[in-house]
Amino acid sequence: MQEKSFATCFDKNCEEFAELLMTLVSENPSICNINQKKEVFKKDRAITSNEYVLAIGPDGSKVNRASFLDCYNKYGIHIGYRGRKAWISCEDFDWTEKSLGEFHTDLILLLKELGMCIDNIDDRIAENLKKVKSEKSMDGISSISTIDGIIISSLTSASLIVEKVNTISLFPFVNKVKQWIDNIINSSERRKQQYKLAVVLFYHKYLTDFLELQNSANNNAEDKKMNF
Repeated sequence: MQEKSFATCFDKNCEEFAELLMTLVSENPSICNINQKKEVFKKDRAITSNEYVLAIGPDGSKVNRASFLDCYNKYGIHIGYRGRKAWISCEDFDWTEKSLGEFHTDLILLLKELGMCIDNIDDRIAENLKKVKSEKSMDGISSISTIDGIIISSLTSASLIVEKVNTISLFPFVNKVKQWIDNIINSSERRKQQYKLAVVLFYHKYLTDFLELQNSANNNAEDKKMNF
């Protein structure tokens, strides 16, 4: 397979997500020949036309998002690529019971695609919820950086939001539970969850196509046939 390299440019508050992508790539033997570098996004950064570049964050993604359609646009997550430029950007999302249900279904399907066990998924979410409520923090589960852990953490966050939505619906004048949940999954925590999940989605669904690895493999196979 032809060696490919790509640069990851990240907004100043998105370095941990660039690090997460590097970790996921390093654990995949099928793309271990990819070289990569990461650096903070700068508006005056010179980018050559033949360089694969992934931007993480709204600043680095702004130009491409304004010019091209996203490949993925759900739950406040925007992922796309055009030619040799790709982007990941996240924004606030107004959750409803319907969208939360769809989110839960989508992540269960993602676990299936990844070949992971979902038999005890509800029990794992319940255990996480118990831990989060006891510690009044997501830190214990959101610090996990495995694909499985990130997806379960996102499902746990969704379950907390369901509780908040139901509380508001059933008891519109009772704000104690709503404020308590908001403190646990504050805006910073929600954004972190979004970006971690976005990185997993990009890695699983779009990285190979973005780097044209499949095309390279096919081209090499064709060359061998012709040489033979």
